[in-house]
Amino acid sequence: MKICFTGDLIMLSPPTDDYWTHNRVIEFLKSCDVRCGNLEMGLSGDTTFASTFCGGQWVTTSPDSVNLIKKFGYDYLNTANNHTMDFSYLGMQYTNKVLDEHGFLHTGSGNSLKEASEPAYLTRNGLKVAFISCTASCDE
Repeated sequence: MKICFTGDLIMLSPPTDDYWTHNRVIEFLKSCDVRCGNLEMGLSGDTTFASTFCGGQWVTTSPDSVNLIKKFGYDYLNTANNHTMDFSYLGMQYTNKVLDEHGFLHTGSGNSLKEASEPAYLTRNGLKVAFISCTASCDE
């Protein structure tokens, strides 16, 4: 089984139409059996207000951006990172709702520590993969 883990997914504006033609990154992702990424942004758009604390800067985009992530072929998204709470609890909950509605496996955030700690499982080609996520805050 070929599993690909990519870095931060931050899509504040959609790629141009020519991006999808003969793109070696996309060709590589499509060649993998399982594609995983770190969702380094919220998907709450203008549905929530920014929190007073953020992971460096407040990062959110339209919930419709999830369709671009789907176009890349991602199966699993980590949501445990420094931008998870940029738009507070409502932003995190809205992001998780959007991911659920679009069929993404995701771990790392939730309405409780138990929920955020739950693994996600994916079976592909007769093999089962488990995903967990964690993050830490280094506030002064």
